[in-house]
Amino acid sequence: VNELAFRQSQANLESTRAAVPSLQTSLEQMLNALAVLTGSMPGSLHERLGSRHAVAALPVQPALRAGIPGIPTATMDDVTGIPADLLRRRPDVRMAERELAAQTARIGIAKSDFFPKLTLNGSIGVEALSFGGLSDSGNDLYSVGPGISWAIFRSGQIRSNIKVQTALQEQALAMYEKSVLSAVQETRDALTAFRNEQLRLTALTAAAGAARTAAELAENRYENGLEPFDTVLDAQRTQLELEDLQVQSQSQSTLSVIRLYKALGGGWGRR
Repeated sequence: VNELAFRQSQANLESTRAAVPSLQTSLEQMLNALAVLTGSMPGSLHERLGSRHAVAALPVQPALRAGIPGIPTATMDDVTGIPADLLRRRPDVRMAERELAAQTARIGIAKSDFFPKLTLNGSIGVEALSFGGLSDSGNDLYSVGPGISWAIFRSGQIRSNIKVQTALQEQALAMYEKSVLSAVQETRDALTAFRNEQLRLTALTAAAGAARTAAELAENRYENGLEPFDTVLDAQRTQLELEDLQVQSQSQSTLSVIRLYKALGGGWGRR
């Protein structure tokens, strides 16, 4: 080959090698972060996680199928439920719901002060004229009697307390509605991100396959003197860029499923 073709090929190789150190740095940081997250010494997971594997493709639950058109059934797990029910798995929604229920019950407690309360008071003991006679039979003492209390004369205070509890109940209702709206927003965002990333991955997979074929054809034509080496270099660059984007899209697709499960509260494996 001539000097120009050699230098162009060398530049293509070295520019690709230049991207490797930053990727290795990111890999080291991720491995150390995982070690710390699991309570291990940084560096202790390198041997366990050092082997190469394909990017994991997480399955999508059937409960989400209606919100993700175009996803084949073969990728679904056998899990029942609908998104509206799954939203209640979220801790923030459950907490807001119970806070609302508790505050609603406090309104009933406040209103009950308008009605009289009947209590039964009683006591049991012994009675004797001397300390030694406390153990004699017949000296037992019992006292039982009803008690009635009615706060009718504090009606102004009771009404004010009811208003306070009602206002707190409205506040709890607003917080519950906010948590539900936030849950729906996060779920819709995650569903849209996953659906669009799947479409992007499909297109990138086809493009990467076509780029590989184009690079092979360009090399064959160059070897037979039908194409200049610039055509080979351009085809190789395009192939590398598309394959890199394909792997990134595979990773983003998996992360989007994780974000979707997080938005719905997860918990499908719990019984």
